Amino acid sequence: MSVALDELSDELADLLGFTLVLAKRWGVDLVTALERKWHMQLTSGDQ
Repeated sequence: MSVALDELSDELADLLGFTLVLAKRWGVDLVTALERKWHMQLTSGDQ
């Protein structure tokens, strides 16, 4: 990878990491929110 792509990857990892930490701290169900907001199914539906 190029240096620029490595730096972008690091920044995106930070963004995702902070998002996951905040969601856990605030009790946010990210899977449900992503399914609702992005109109995608992330769970199998077999539950």
